[in-house]
Amino acid sequence: MLKYNKQLHMKVILILLAEALAILITDFVSANIIPIEHTTISYIVCGAILAFIVVSSYDYIIRRGAMRAQQERQELINTAMLRYSTKHRDHR
Repeated sequence: MLKYNKQLHMKVILILLAEALAILITDFVSANIIPIEHTTISYIVCGAILAFIVVSSYDYIIRRGAMRAQQERQELINTAMLRYSTKHRDHR
């Protein structure tokens, strides 16, 4: 439960940062590239897109790390089991 709580807190922080970044991007684009009307909806849409990208990336990184740790554990288990296996020993 604690790990899930930590991930939830991290996702909320990442979403808040994405929203702040969305405001900066919208202001920059509006000032330099295309005039965008500064409404709440423009900030929400840009922030939602960024938040989706950020949270998806975070989930991918967490999942990849978990898969890597599981593979390392499996390799260690296989090595330990091979070491104590009687099949591969030569008993002459």
